[in-house]
Amino acid sequence: MEEPDSDRPDGSWFTAGLVLTAGGLIPSLVTCFFAKEVLAMDSRQRLVLFLVTDLMFALTSYSFLLIGEAFGRERLKGRAIELYPGPWKEPSGIRTLPKNFRKYLLALPASVGLFLPVATIVASYLWTDSGLLTATCLATYVAALLSQIWMEGAFVKRGSFMWPMVPVTHMIYRLWQLGRGSILVAALDGPPYLQYLHATLAIVWVLNFGAVMAWMPWLYRWHLQPKSSID
Repeated sequence: MEEPDSDRPDGSWFTAGLVLTAGGLIPSLVTCFFAKEVLAMDSRQRLVLFLVTDLMFALTSYSFLLIGEAFGRERLKGRAIELYPGPWKEPSGIRTLPKNFRKYLLALPASVGLFLPVATIVASYLWTDSGLLTATCLATYVAALLSQIWMEGAFVKRGSFMWPMVPVTHMIYRLWQLGRGSILVAALDGPPYLQYLHATLAIVWVLNFGAVMAWMPWLYRWHLQPKSSID
């Protein structure tokens, strides 16, 4: 017999969506509504604005993940909860990575997704007059990416089943960051290589998002669960 919704103790699922919308979406929408004012800002003011906006997203996404974790614990209250062993780790304790996964990780997310933007920021400051524009577009992007890496480590360390949701949550925002940066470069007549880099990064992360979605069932080990954990 199904329990009435009003008696269920796990209503936090909707709160998670509200939190993510309030702190992750609305600040970014405000910058869109006042796009002319943002473009008229001093370069340093614009950089600070984007850093604050992205910091709000980082704090919001962390809160969202904690709420999701609390939702599961509340729903399974009184039952033994198995800790998440980590990605690609079998019950035997052996970690079996997909073929060529390490090469892929080094070639795309690490080299192109992280090291190339950092190198571009440094080179722009040293040899061009577009250092602040590059930092505004890419330093905020790098900061959000490092925030994701930290959260992934924190959630897998605590054995949280919310770990696979960390890259998914950040991926959506990252595409917005790249779109924002590309528009800013075009509006301020920035160097063409910045436009090409934004397009390249967008392709890399959409490709990575597809890979994450393909292996999501295996990260959650759904193949080891013959029936739902909720009877």
